[in-house]
Amino acid sequence: MTLRALKLLVLLCWLAPACQTEEPPQETVYAKLARSCAPFDGPAVTLYLSDHPIEAAVPAPPYDMISVYRGLDEVLGQSILVESTQVGSAAECLSANDCRPYIGALIKFGALGSDSTIAVSYRIFLSAEDELSGSVHPKLDPAPALCG
Repeated sequence: MTLRALKLLVLLCWLAPACQTEEPPQETVYAKLARSCAPFDGPAVTLYLSDHPIEAAVPAPPYDMISVYRGLDEVLGQSILVESTQVGSAAECLSANDCRPYIGALIKFGALGSDSTIAVSYRIFLSAEDELSGSVHPKLDPAPALCG
């Protein structure tokens, strides 16, 4: 199977109700959505996920993150497969200087609400057989990212 066929299969299955199964209740996930910068100094949007409340600009480790290297207006209402370093990154951060990349992620952004929240669904591919998935409704951090 080609990489393109695999991407299409993952995206179609994620969007099709028949492929979605009931998940057991998960522990509380705290989320924060922030404007950030891509490694090439372009705009990015980063979703932080943690098992503890996120008080700072970047959560205290450990946390998971998915960054998409596009501006906020470009991701709203979009499903984005993060499978290459050109599109974004997904990682588990065990400490401030120890972030370990995941295989990839699929992230779906809703619209920006009047209360500055955005519905976000995600699937993080931990390995070929395991994934972390869920839906969150984080408030967009109002701080701008100063890129470039």
